[in-house]
Amino acid sequence: MLKKPCSTGLVGVKWLNGDFHMLATATPIPKGIRDWEGYMPFIEHKDAAKWWSNVSPKQMKVKKDVNPFDLDDDHPAAKLRLTSKACKDFISPLSVGTVAKGLRLGQIWSETLLRRRNASRVPFENGPMIGASLPAIRASLISCQYTKSERATYNKAQEQLVGHLISPDSKDRKGTGKWSLSIHRKLQLLSMSLMLPKIDEKYDLKAKNLRHLYEDPAFFHPWLRGMNPPLDPQKAEHVALHLHHLCAGAPKLRVRLSYLRDQIS
Repeated sequence: MLKKPCSTGLVGVKWLNGDFHMLATATPIPKGIRDWEGYMPFIEHKDAAKWWSNVSPKQMKVKKDVNPFDLDDDHPAAKLRLTSKACKDFISPLSVGTVAKGLRLGQIWSETLLRRRNASRVPFENGPMIGASLPAIRASLISCQYTKSERATYNKAQEQLVGHLISPDSKDRKGTGKWSLSIHRKLQLLSMSLMLPKIDEKYDLKAKNLRHLYEDPAFFHPWLRGMNPPLDPQKAEHVALHLHHLCAGAPKLRVRLSYLRDQIS
């Protein structure tokens, strides 16, 4: 939210003009080192701009264009590392190598970043480990199986779609082909439920249409009629009967409902 220098979130927090800031994040730079530029306005001192003035570098006995990351950690001008200008001039440019970027960013993090792990203790010396209060991680492998008839239906539909997944591109002279997003979408729908591709052809189940479709009380009746075997909405008031037909051709849904039942029973 704050890593983009022009984002409204960053501007709003700066308007608060707090005396200090504490940032909590699990991924400081999810998209790259340039993400760190958005955090620098909250890290640097309020007088950081004056540190790069004509007078201040002379007082610290360095040149105005000094690279603060090349200085010793105890040098008076080493504080210039914790400024937006240092980040933009000596870390973000494409001319700076990847290794140099990482080393310089590490110099900033050593002064600003407090890392917490499961084995960390709060308080530091005699407090309990953070991991002691976290729930244990549970993992399970869930097998979703088609019935024989469902598998035959799926294989037939998949073969018809896969053959059109990559088509020749008339604009590509190399003849590498063109990936069909529409066919890829149909394959994804097919993997969720065997009936979804047919319903999509009739109702165009895209984000722009879903709200209108869900608000239409008559939407689910033709949906149910399109099943195999067809379900008469007039006789489908029982929840179990609805679920039976909704789960037909959808092994993932069947397993998830079964897993949910076991968790709440």
